[in-house]
Amino acid sequence: MVDTESHRTKLISLRRCPVCASLPSKGVQQTRSVCNAVTFGSQSDLDRYLTGVNKQLPVTLVVCFLLGLLPVLGLLPPGIIYYRFTLVSKVKRYMPRHIGFQAKRGVRILNGVLILLQPIPFVGAFLLMLMCYSNYVIYRGLLEREGRWVWRMSAVPPYAAMEQPRPVYTQPLLSRTSQTTH
Repeated sequence: MVDTESHRTKLISLRRCPVCASLPSKGVQQTRSVCNAVTFGSQSDLDRYLTGVNKQLPVTLVVCFLLGLLPVLGLLPPGIIYYRFTLVSKVKRYMPRHIGFQAKRGVRILNGVLILLQPIPFVGAFLLMLMCYSNYVIYRGLLEREGRWVWRMSAVPPYAAMEQPRPVYTQPLLSRTSQTTH
């Protein structure tokens, strides 16, 4: 027996269409040319996906804490790669390039500062867990904000302001301004 909801979530977490498994471009709301399906058609779809990703957060934090107990060895290769693959990449995949680029720079600065603090005894054990949590919270917040913006913009029809009739002036501009000042 196949659980269709978990299969759908797995395809979405790999940035694939949940209907036809095609690979779309980046962005929150994507319409496929093959099947015309929309990945996140509403805010509730995005919230449901993020709730599923959120369920993996406690396990990932525990593993990051255990890897952080190993001095430099647990931090760099296995720790960062683990939390990026299990948690951050599932949120980061749907970020548009312009937002992802700006966020990536800020996260790299934050991670660089935290990595410099790693050799401090007892503090180093919690740094990988803090890096994982901060990366996830930053990227998740940006994805939620982008989702709210996309749905707010899709509620307003394009060129709505341009559809209103423009006033037609029959008098020259100079005579119109002189009439309004009197």
